[in-house]
Amino acid sequence: MKAYRIAIIGGGAAGLYLAAFLARAGVTGVAVLEKNDRCGRKLNATGNGQGNLSNADLSLRHFHSSERDVLASRMGDPADPTCLSLFEALGIPLDADPSGKLYPLSRQASCLTDSLRLCAGSGGIEEICGFEVSAIRPDAEGFSLRSSAGKTIRAGIAVCCFGGAAAPSFGTDGRSYALLESLGHHRTPIAPSLVQLKTDPALPRTLKGIKVPAEVTVLDAGRPTARSRGDLLFCDYGVSGSAVFNVSGAASEALLAGREVRLSLDLLPQKDRTWLTRVLFEQRERLREYPTENFLSGVFHKTLFRMVLKHFGFRRERCGDFTDGELYKLADLFCALPLAVRGTAGFSSAQVTKGGFLLSEFDEDLQSRLVPGLYAAGELLDADGDCGGYNLHFAWLSARKIGEKLIRTLA
Repeated sequence: MKAYRIAIIGGGAAGLYLAAFLARAGVTGVAVLEKNDRCGRKLNATGNGQGNLSNADLSLRHFHSSERDVLASRMGDPADPTCLSLFEALGIPLDADPSGKLYPLSRQASCLTDSLRLCAGSGGIEEICGFEVSAIRPDAEGFSLRSSAGKTIRAGIAVCCFGGAAAPSFGTDGRSYALLESLGHHRTPIAPSLVQLKTDPALPRTLKGIKVPAEVTVLDAGRPTARSRGDLLFCDYGVSGSAVFNVSGAASEALLAGREVRLSLDLLPQKDRTWLTRVLFEQRERLREYPTENFLSGVFHKTLFRMVLKHFGFRRERCGDFTDGELYKLADLFCALPLAVRGTAGFSSAQVTKGGFLLSEFDEDLQSRLVPGLYAAGELLDADGDCGGYNLHFAWLSARKIGEKLIRTLA
C-alpha cells in the first residue's frame, strides 16, 4: 500500500494550484488523486476555453456565502497579489479585458492546466488518475483513502478539492460530497449558479437571439434579493447572459425552497424612468403619423419594442394614437419588465455550485475543526462568485491558504 505525506483529492483548479504551490516550496511525498483519466478537464474549458482566471475588481461583494462574515474572515483580502503571483512565476503573463476579466495573455485556458501540472510534476508530485476516492478513514497515522475500484493508499494529510455538482460532464457530479459528510461535516442545500433561467417562454421565444444591455433583478416572493447589470440574451426557453448568470444563484436558491420567483428586467439601464417617460411623450408628438414600430427605433432594438407591444396588448397603428396612460405604462414595462421564472437549465449547464460545506466548520487555514489533518478548498465549500473569474480566484485563494499552512506545518 502506497503512503504519502499529503493526498490532494481532485485534480481540478484548486488541486492543481495546491500541487504546484507545494512543489515550488520543495514539499515532497504528495499525490494528486483524480477520478478522470486526466487532470484539469473543467479548468481547460473555463472562460470559453480562454481561461478567465480572475478579475481586476476583487472586492468581497462579488463573493457569496450563507456565512458571509465567515467567508470574509477566511478570504482575508481577495486582492492580495500573491494569490496570482504563481502564474507569473510559471511564465503566464496576465491580461485584463475592458471589463476587468483577467486572462492568460495567450487566451488559452489549457496553458493554466499545462503549467500547473508541469510545475507539480517537475517537483516530484505524483498524479494518480482514474482514482475516484470513495471513502476516507481517519486513524492515528492520518488517513486511509479507498478508491471505487477497491485500491487503497495512505496519507498523513488529506486535502479535499473535489469540486461541486456543476458541469457533471467533467466529473463534478456531486457524489464526492459523501466523503466529507461521512466525517461529520454539514453542507447547505446546493443549487446551480451562473446558469440560464427558464421563464414563461411566450415573450423570450419571440425574441430568441436578441442580446441587449439590461439590469436584472430577482424578486423572491416579491422581495428583491439580487441585482446585476450586463448582457441579457433572450432564448427559446428563457433568458441567459452575464446579467442573468450573476443573479441565477439567488433564483435557484429560492426555487429550491419552493418560493415564487420573478425577474424584473430594466431594458434601459443607462437611463432612468423619468428620462424614458419624457422621450416617449416627445416622440409621440414628433412622430404622430409614423407606424408604431418606428416609435423608439433609436432607443430599443426594433424587434424588442414591437414584440413587447404585442405581448402586453398595445394595439396602436400610429405613434400619435398612444394615450398618456399607455405611455406611462410603457415606461414602467421597459424599466421593469416582469418574467416568471420556472426553473434553471440545471447543473448540467451551470458553471458553478451555489452552497456547499459550512465554512464555519473549517478554521482560518481551512483545516477541519472536526477532523485534524483534513482540509478543503474550492467549489465544494459554501462560497461562490459572480461571473468573471471570481470562482477560479476563490479556488486559487483557498488552495494557497492551505498550501501556506502545510508548508509551515511540514517545515
